[in-house]
Amino acid sequence: MIARDPGSGPPRPDFTPAWRARLATVLAEAAAQGLADDTLADECGRITSGFTTRTDAP
Repeated sequence: MIARDPGSGPPRPDFTPAWRARLATVLAEAAAQGLADDTLADECGRITSGFTTRTDAP
């Protein structure tokens, strides 16, 4: 669930550490399954390239 949209302004100060911890868990799972670093980075880029960003929001 996404609690806000890209136009909502900067994240709360406590957002980044909690998000980083969740991200690290997911990335560690991929690494444990044998995904190479470059494959992992490519997949992250493919996923985030489909996101609507602050600059392309209507």
